[in-house]
Amino acid sequence: MLPMMMLGGGVYDANYELPVTVGRNEKPQLFLLQVDIGSSDLWIASTDCTSSKCSDITSSSSSTTSVASSSKAMYDPGSSGADSTGADFTISYLQGHVSGPVYWDKAQIGGYSIENQAVNIIQSILLPPLVSTPQSTPRPPLQPPPPLSPPSPSRPPFMVS
Repeated sequence: MLPMMMLGGGVYDANYELPVTVGRNEKPQLFLLQVDIGSSDLWIASTDCTSSKCSDITSSSSSTTSVASSSKAMYDPGSSGADSTGADFTISYLQGHVSGPVYWDKAQIGGYSIENQAVNIIQSILLPPLVSTPQSTPRPPLQPPPPLSPPSPSRPPFMVS
């Protein structure tokens, strides 16, 4: 089970964060990952970011697509041990975009480790604020759904002839 914390006020502005470490070196960097179930992308504000909005990401949290942020921490792929893919990315949203290079790095979430996770490094960002402040009382971690019940033996399965 992953230790998620709810941000926002509830139904219409709820976001969830969970801790993730990124880096191959002896001291990987800890970020809070804000989960976006509509995308598989992971992006993190970089020490090379040229936009003033990068400091907003690190002080208020960010979103992704799977976005990572930590209280003023910025990702440095050079000190992380990351490998450049040589590719760049741009993700466009309704109200802005993020862009930068793509790196391969190690990511750890809960008890899971991904040796070559694609990490999109933000060098340019134009987005409105992405999240509200954490609730005063964190909610308990999400529970897994109950297992599915087997089909009832009294009803035959649906068949087409």
